[in-house]
Amino acid sequence: MPEESPSPRVSPSPSAYRKENPYTPPPPEYKPPSLLVEHRGLAIFFAAASIAFAVYCLKGPARPRDIARAPIAAAAAGTPDRTQAQSPPATAPAQPIYIEAIPEKDAR
Repeated sequence: MPEESPSPRVSPSPSAYRKENPYTPPPPEYKPPSLLVEHRGLAIFFAAASIAFAVYCLKGPARPRDIARAPIAAAAAGTPDRTQAQSPPATAPAQPIYIEAIPEKDAR
């Protein structure tokens, strides 16, 4: 005896499926926060340190070329300078310095 086949399966229409299951967009792609946002305290610290270093370099100790010109400016102003009194006169020729090597004793 052949079995009777059940009634054909009825599939829902696409519009009925969308009514039961509304469209949900995929989640947005993950973007990690930037390093500056994560480590804001370190960024502020390094910015302040670089600004302090720039101020120190600009307003800090005098440059060597300014120090070298100071005796010339003092002589032009007529004030004696200690470095001029200790240095030999400019007209004296510079004499070379000879260094003689001392021979070592034989360790025999």
